[in-house]
Amino acid sequence: MKKHDNQKPKKYYYPLRRENDRNSVDLVPVTEEQYEELTKLINRKRKREQRAGRCLCPKQYFWKCDADCDNCQYYKSDWISLDQALNGFAGLGSILLDFLADDSCLAETIEKRALSETLELLLDSFSKEEQEIIRLFSEGHSEREIADKVGCSQKTVNNKKRAIFSMLLENLKDWL
Repeated sequence: MKKHDNQKPKKYYYPLRRENDRNSVDLVPVTEEQYEELTKLINRKRKREQRAGRCLCPKQYFWKCDADCDNCQYYKSDWISLDQALNGFAGLGSILLDFLADDSCLAETIEKRALSETLELLLDSFSKEEQEIIRLFSEGHSEREIADKVGCSQKTVNNKKRAIFSMLLENLKDWL
């Protein structure tokens, strides 16, 4: 008679935490396939929490782990909820979410910075003469005054100004 013939089939259990006592679990029978799948998921979560320093479960109690960390006695929660009431801090009924900056300010700031960087790159791409025309035009000088200061005809200033504006409009159409 073989040694393995009289062995009983191995039973597999899943730890199910009791609602009224978070330190106790009930062992629920499961199939071998269910056990293997559940064990993978539980071990993955426990290892992630251990690496983060939140799971302090001793090795001898790993069999009790059901991956429900929030209800485990060995779980060190260092998370602060944005919905958590801040009694005594900034007034009763306040929550942390009330004190966070508005996203629209950040988006607006990023948008302005992107526009200014793009504009700066575009202006650097113009020739010195074109940059001088842009500067004089932005100061409010007429085309005739600009032509005299740059040393070209008024028609040349007009053509360059039109080309500059058309290029700016093309490259800045996302912001206009």
